[in-house]
Amino acid sequence: MGEARQHRIFEAARPSLTRTFCMRRPRSKILLALASIGLLSTPGAQAAEGEALLEMKNTIVNLVDALVEQGILTKEKAEQIKQEAAMKAARDAAAQTPEAEVAATAEAKAEAEAVTKAATPGQVVRVPYVPEFVKDEIRQQVREELRKDVRDDVIAVAKEERWGVKDALPDWVNVMRIHGDVRIRLESEGYSDDNPEFIRLVNQGQLSEARAQFVADPQLLNERGFIDELNVAENLPVSRNISELRNRLPNRLRLNFTASLDENVEVGARITTGNIRNPVSINQTLGNDGTRYDTQIDQMYVRWDWVPAERGPIMTLNAGRFERPWVPQPTELLWDNDLQFEGASLTVTQGFGRRPNPLRPENAVFMTAGAFPLGEVAFSVRDRWMFGLQAGARWNFKERVRARFGIGYYDYQNNVGRVNPVRTNLANPTCNPNIDGGRCFFEDPIYNYTVPTWMQRGNTLMNIRTDVTPGVLDRRAVGLALASDFNIVNFTGQLDVAMFDPYHVILDFDIAKNIGFNAEEILRRTRLDPLVVAQDPNSSGVAIFNNAFGNCRLEECIRERTLAYAVEVTFGYPQIERRWQWQVLGQYRYVERDAVLDAFVESNFFQGGTDTRGLVLAGLLGLSRNTIVRARYMMSDAIEDFVQVNPLTNQRVTDGAPIGIDRFQLDFNTVF
Repeated sequence: MGEARQHRIFEAARPSLTRTFCMRRPRSKILLALASIGLLSTPGAQAAEGEALLEMKNTIVNLVDALVEQGILTKEKAEQIKQEAAMKAARDAAAQTPEAEVAATAEAKAEAEAVTKAATPGQVVRVPYVPEFVKDEIRQQVREELRKDVRDDVIAVAKEERWGVKDALPDWVNVMRIHGDVRIRLESEGYSDDNPEFIRLVNQGQLSEARAQFVADPQLLNERGFIDELNVAENLPVSRNISELRNRLPNRLRLNFTASLDENVEVGARITTGNIRNPVSINQTLGNDGTRYDTQIDQMYVRWDWVPAERGPIMTLNAGRFERPWVPQPTELLWDNDLQFEGASLTVTQGFGRRPNPLRPENAVFMTAGAFPLGEVAFSVRDRWMFGLQAGARWNFKERVRARFGIGYYDYQNNVGRVNPVRTNLANPTCNPNIDGGRCFFEDPIYNYTVPTWMQRGNTLMNIRTDVTPGVLDRRAVGLALASDFNIVNFTGQLDVAMFDPYHVILDFDIAKNIGFNAEEILRRTRLDPLVVAQDPNSSGVAIFNNAFGNCRLEECIRERTLAYAVEVTFGYPQIERRWQWQVLGQYRYVERDAVLDAFVESNFFQGGTDTRGLVLAGLLGLSRNTIVRARYMMSDAIEDFVQVNPLTNQRVTDGAPIGIDRFQLDFNTVF
């Protein structure tokens, strides 16, 4: 930094120097004044004093240098300061002649003698010798008294000129924290040779063969609202790709804003890439002809923490849209890591033993309760909700073994489909259904709200739309909803063994069981349309979809498949924070079709959803303090065989092998 800027900082500190040496009371500062005369009278003392002032000056210079390096002072401002300081230095130099310096020294000595005489009237005080240790004490005292005064003066100038000193900035800057991460991913997805080849057959014009190979995407079917049962090529936009190799570049940005209003209250928000419709993925795939990306508000919450003065229970209340409040689940068996919860949760934690972190004692028992709205229905009391309750504990065994576990119950309310009723057309009471057909009846869409806004694949589904036009089979109305209720019991845990420190062996496991599945209830829900049952006694009343690949006969679809589990083993550093730290892991997962809600489970394994099993292998390596590279390979298969039923005859036409999907991902993740 230039001499002009150094002079500017020294000028800011001048008032504190003046106060220190010129505004002291004689009685309390006699020793300081007398010793100063003695120090100034010898060359060694003058050198020591100059060294102290130079140290103070360098301290101030280093402070300003740090502000410049951080970008607080612009280049333009710096140049202006240099010019002003140079001009002032020239004026000061002209005034500092040898005669002026001699006069100033004599005046300083006269003032010191006057102070001495005022303090000791009638006596002559001589200080022929000052011990070295006394000089050291005086220097230290001067430094300590000057340090605070100089800092206060510099901060006062910084506030006036808006420097980057912490206390000079607005309060909201001091409580706000911004952080995030960027992930770049290379992804390749391949498929088993035994998979149905609907897309290839349609593209080759082999429509008769393609009919038996159709694999529907339930989300796309619901968005379009119908399926074409004669012109099979029209179903290509709602089919799922399970045969054509796919490579893509899905990237992700997360930008977090948090503000601590006080020691107990925090507010936060997060902006991410992704789309509004998909709650379990915030990826943005490259290759959109240069169009800009969508950004969404992914989090918006208020968090309140209550920590008692004594060793009482700690309470944490979350409200808004926030990360899941339950015990972390690395396996993502129930919920994808990108899924955010909307609603409110309360966690009560009772700690034991040491508390290095007041909000997270090492040994504790806890309980979390939450209520989360999934869908608001206008003019109805049948809003869709999820209520959850989890209890658990974590324990640290002599710093070598850490364990945690949780037992939870999650109840989904009003999430089951209800078939739209068929009403008689009162405008034509004399019509004959065998002759006039659909003119005698119409569909009342009062239960369209039971169709979920998002699903992946796997759960047993029912078509709530009723086709009341005999003989018109080219397009069937489609509204797929859940056929089963979901009341899930979950046991999750982790065992972290640090016997090979710094390397850890970590075992994670999850087990889930849907106790809400009831075959008799499904049968009752799907036989609500007497017209369809009368026309086809073998029909279940409405179309039932299994595996999201095709519809099936009732007796095959309502078999209970409600168990899920996952086991994951990790070896390496527990957290990758520095260069060349590493971690490897392997996971096996098994998820039957109605064990958990397919809409919210991990979205990468088997294209997301349930009715899956397979292996996950991954390796992570730290490239720097904030950058990690991860390679992950997923080998997955459907649990049940692929089945296709002819919608015209309700008979099985395809009975193949389970569908297989493999996926490779290479991620570069940078945190800032």
